[in-house]
Amino acid sequence: MTSNEKKPKRSFSPQFRAETVQLVITTGRPNKHVADELGITDQPLGLWVKQFNAENEARSVAAAAEPMPGRCQPL
Repeated sequence: MTSNEKKPKRSFSPQFRAETVQLVITTGRPNKHVADELGITDQPLGLWVKQFNAENEARSVAAAAEPMPGRCQPL
C-alpha cells in the first residue's frame, strides 16, 4: 500500500462495540489498553465510550424527571 492509498475503513458490529465499551467501563482500564488488546485503535473506542456515557446521562436525566410512585407531585 502506498502512502497515498487509504486503508479500508473497518466496521464493527453493535455487539462488539457494546461489549468493548462494557470492558472499559467495568474494568476501569484505559481505552488505549483495551484497544491494544483487541487489535483496534483507541480512537473509535473513545468515541463509543463517549457515546455510551452521553446516552446514559440522557437516560439518567429523563429518569430523574419522571415522578416516583408515592412521592408528592409539585404543584
